[in-house]
Amino acid sequence: MKVYYRNAAVEDAADIAYVEVVSQQIAYRHFLPATHLDAMSVADRTKCWHGFILSDDPTQIIVAAHEEQVIGWMRIGKYSDPELGYIFDLFVLPDYWGKGIGEGLMNEAHQVFKDKGNGAALLYVFEDNARARRFYERLGWSPDGRVYDKDICGDTVRFLCYKVTFEN
Repeated sequence: MKVYYRNAAVEDAADIAYVEVVSQQIAYRHFLPATHLDAMSVADRTKCWHGFILSDDPTQIIVAAHEEQVIGWMRIGKYSDPELGYIFDLFVLPDYWGKGIGEGLMNEAHQVFKDKGNGAALLYVFEDNARARRFYERLGWSPDGRVYDKDICGDTVRFLCYKVTFEN
Protein backbone atom coordinates (compact mmCIF):
# COMPACT_ATOMS: atom_id res chain seq x y z
CA MET A 1 0.00 0.00 0.00
CA LYS A 2 1.45 3.32 -1.06
CA VAL A 3 0.95 6.09 1.49
CA TYR A 4 2.33 9.59 1.20
CA TYR A 5 2.56 12.33 3.79
CA ARG A 6 2.04 16.01 3.10
CA ASN A 7 0.81 19.21 4.66
CA ALA A 8 -2.97 19.59 4.75
CA ALA A 9 -4.77 21.78 2.22
CA VAL A 10 -8.15 23.43 2.69
CA GLU A 11 -9.60 20.80 0.32
CA ASP A 12 -8.75 18.19 2.97
CA ALA A 13 -11.06 19.67 5.61
CA ALA A 14 -13.92 17.19 5.08
CA ASP A 15 -11.58 14.19 5.05
CA ILE A 16 -9.80 15.43 8.18
CA ALA A 17 -13.17 15.82 9.91
CA TYR A 18 -14.31 12.36 8.81
CA VAL A 19 -11.13 10.71 10.09
CA GLU A 20 -11.40 12.62 13.38
CA VAL A 21 -15.03 11.73 14.06
CA VAL A 22 -14.95 8.08 12.98
CA SER A 23 -11.67 7.40 14.78
CA GLN A 24 -12.91 8.89 18.04
CA GLN A 25 -16.29 7.21 17.86
CA ILE A 26 -14.62 3.81 17.59
CA ALA A 27 -11.39 4.21 19.59
CA TYR A 28 -12.90 6.11 22.51
CA ARG A 29 -16.20 4.20 22.81
CA HIS A 30 -15.06 2.22 25.85
CA PHE A 31 -14.08 5.22 27.99
CA LEU A 32 -15.84 8.40 26.77
CA PRO A 33 -19.56 9.07 27.22
CA ALA A 34 -21.71 7.87 24.34
CA THR A 35 -23.58 11.19 24.42
CA HIS A 36 -20.34 13.00 23.59
CA LEU A 37 -19.29 10.60 20.84
CA ASP A 38 -22.73 10.32 19.26
CA ALA A 39 -23.07 14.10 19.12
CA MET A 40 -19.95 14.46 16.98
CA SER A 41 -20.74 15.76 13.50
CA VAL A 42 -18.54 15.47 10.42
CA ALA A 43 -20.30 18.52 8.96
CA ASP A 44 -19.58 20.64 12.05
CA ARG A 45 -15.98 19.47 12.25
CA THR A 46 -15.51 20.14 8.51
CA LYS A 47 -16.47 23.79 9.07
CA CYS A 48 -14.03 24.00 11.97
CA TRP A 49 -11.15 22.45 10.04
CA HIS A 50 -11.85 24.52 6.95
CA GLY A 51 -11.56 27.70 9.01
CA PHE A 52 -8.58 26.40 10.92
CA ILE A 53 -6.59 25.51 7.80
CA LEU A 54 -7.28 28.96 6.35
CA SER A 55 -6.30 30.71 9.58
CA ASP A 56 -2.87 31.94 10.54
CA ASP A 57 -2.56 29.35 13.31
CA PRO A 58 1.11 28.37 13.57
CA THR A 59 0.47 24.65 14.04
CA GLN A 60 0.99 22.25 11.18
CA ILE A 61 -1.42 19.54 10.00
CA ILE A 62 0.21 16.58 8.28
CA VAL A 63 -2.03 14.14 6.43
CA ALA A 64 -1.41 10.54 5.42
CA ALA A 65 -3.03 9.87 2.04
CA HIS A 66 -3.65 6.67 0.12
CA GLU A 67 -5.03 6.88 -3.41
CA GLU A 68 -5.80 10.60 -2.88
CA GLN A 69 -7.88 9.81 0.23
CA VAL A 70 -6.83 11.14 3.65
CA ILE A 71 -6.63 8.09 5.93
CA GLY A 72 -4.88 9.73 8.89
CA TRP A 73 -3.60 13.06 10.13
CA MET A 74 -1.87 14.83 12.94
CA ARG A 75 -1.53 18.38 14.20
CA ILE A 76 1.82 19.45 15.61
CA GLY A 77 3.45 22.61 16.84
CA LYS A 78 5.29 24.20 19.72
CA TYR A 79 4.71 23.73 23.41
CA SER A 80 4.85 26.74 25.73
CA ASP A 81 8.54 25.90 26.16
CA PRO A 82 10.10 26.67 22.75
CA GLU A 83 12.58 23.80 23.18
CA LEU A 84 9.70 21.32 23.04
CA GLY A 85 7.59 20.18 20.13
CA TYR A 86 3.98 19.22 20.78
CA ILE A 87 1.55 16.75 19.24
CA PHE A 88 -2.00 18.06 19.59
CA ASP A 89 -3.87 15.35 17.67
CA LEU A 90 -3.23 12.07 15.88
CA PHE A 91 -6.02 10.11 14.19
CA VAL A 92 -6.03 7.22 11.71
CA LEU A 93 -9.11 5.59 10.20
CA PRO A 94 -9.79 2.30 12.01
CA ASP A 95 -9.47 0.27 8.78
CA TYR A 96 -5.82 1.36 8.69
CA TRP A 97 -4.90 0.71 12.33
CA GLY A 98 -1.86 -1.52 12.65
CA LYS A 99 -0.69 -0.82 9.09
CA GLY A 100 2.07 1.67 9.92
CA ILE A 101 0.12 4.86 9.14
CA GLY A 102 0.37 6.25 12.67
CA GLU A 103 4.04 5.38 12.85
CA GLY A 104 4.62 7.14 9.53
CA LEU A 105 2.88 10.24 10.84
CA MET A 106 4.96 10.11 14.02
CA ASN A 107 8.15 9.80 11.96
CA GLU A 108 7.11 12.89 10.00
CA ALA A 109 6.50 14.80 13.23
CA HIS A 110 9.81 13.70 14.73
CA GLN A 111 11.62 14.98 11.64
CA VAL A 112 9.82 18.34 11.76
CA PHE A 113 10.69 18.70 15.45
CA LYS A 114 14.34 17.82 14.87
CA ASP A 115 14.54 20.22 11.91
CA LYS A 116 13.21 23.00 14.17
CA GLY A 117 15.81 22.22 16.80
CA ASN A 118 13.44 20.74 19.37
CA GLY A 119 15.30 18.49 21.77
CA ALA A 120 12.13 16.73 22.87
CA ALA A 121 8.37 16.64 22.34
CA LEU A 122 5.25 16.15 24.44
CA LEU A 123 1.73 14.89 23.93
CA TYR A 124 -1.22 14.10 26.16
CA VAL A 125 -3.12 10.83 25.84
CA PHE A 126 -6.23 9.55 27.60
CA GLU A 127 -5.19 7.37 30.53
CA ASP A 128 -7.78 4.78 29.46
CA ASN A 129 -6.58 4.67 25.84
CA ALA A 130 -4.38 1.60 26.27
CA ARG A 131 -3.95 1.07 22.52
CA ALA A 132 -2.57 4.57 21.98
CA ARG A 133 -0.36 4.35 25.06
CA ARG A 134 1.19 1.07 23.82
CA PHE A 135 1.72 2.67 20.40
CA TYR A 136 3.53 5.70 21.85
CA GLU A 137 5.62 3.56 24.19
CA ARG A 138 6.68 1.32 21.30
CA LEU A 139 7.96 4.47 19.56
CA GLY A 140 10.06 5.52 22.56
CA TRP A 141 7.64 7.87 24.33
CA SER A 142 7.10 7.51 28.06
CA PRO A 143 4.92 9.11 30.74
CA ASP A 144 6.64 12.07 32.40
CA GLY A 145 4.38 12.17 35.48
CA ARG A 146 2.14 15.10 34.54
CA VAL A 147 -1.60 14.51 34.43
CA TYR A 148 -4.74 16.55 34.10
CA ASP A 149 -8.41 15.74 34.44
CA LYS A 150 -11.20 17.00 32.21
CA ASP A 151 -14.96 16.79 32.44
CA ILE A 152 -16.59 15.42 29.30
CA CYS A 153 -20.39 15.27 29.44
CA GLY A 154 -20.34 14.72 33.20
CA ASP A 155 -17.58 12.10 33.23
CA THR A 156 -14.10 12.93 34.45
CA VAL A 157 -11.34 11.57 32.23
CA ARG A 158 -7.63 11.72 32.90
CA PHE A 159 -4.89 12.62 30.46
CA LEU A 160 -1.27 11.54 30.88
CA CYS A 161 1.65 13.52 29.51
CA TYR A 162 4.11 11.52 27.40
CA LYS A 163 7.53 12.74 26.37
CA VAL A 164 10.22 11.71 23.92
CA THR A 165 13.76 13.04 23.69
CA PHE A 166 15.47 13.24 20.33
CA GLU A 167 19.03 12.13 19.82
CA ASN A 168 21.35 14.58 18.08
